[in-house]
Amino acid sequence: MGTPGQEAREIAYRKHDGIAQITLDRPASLNPISARPGGTRDQIRRALDDAEADPSIGAVLLNGAGRSFSAGGDLAGNAPRESAAEEFRFQERADRFHDRIRRSPLPIVAAVHGHCLGAGLVLAACCDLVIAGTGARIGMPEGRLGLAGASALVPLVGRQWAKFLILTGELIDAALACRIGLVTAVVPDEELAGRSLDLARRLARMPREA
Repeated sequence: MGTPGQEAREIAYRKHDGIAQITLDRPASLNPISARPGGTRDQIRRALDDAEADPSIGAVLLNGAGRSFSAGGDLAGNAPRESAAEEFRFQERADRFHDRIRRSPLPIVAAVHGHCLGAGLVLAACCDLVIAGTGARIGMPEGRLGLAGASALVPLVGRQWAKFLILTGELIDAALACRIGLVTAVVPDEELAGRSLDLARRLARMPREA
């Protein structure tokens, strides 16, 4: 099905085999995540609401179209923050969105390939399971732009690795991301789609009470 509403479509959403599949779907720009009203985050939230209300859906698969999962926040599509108050409100809205993902009663599997950066990394980290292809490159380059945003990673990787990612802006490979707890498992790139889909299907068959 398509995304509800009249906004430009930034995700693709369909339901099949007991799974709700949410795909970040702006591959030409590496699937940036916009925070504007009606943008990527709002569209993901509505898709998740729909999936949770459907008793035939038992799991969610989140992935990205094209060459990457997501290159991060949509610097062009998000309104500029010109004061500390505007930045504070922006972060509050981001925190509410990420908390919404974490609180979903449906298990969410993220399939990560290519670049998974910044806001894309935080989105993936909010999912229950993260499967990455061997070629994935993961990081928080916002630090190079003077932006914050790694605090959500602290419960997963601890303060030192979170500080390393945000202070250096360096990218790490999927194997290291798995060792520090950002990624659940790493598979060959060509097996990522099949492995993550199979995992989501198996989770969808589990009793909801579990």
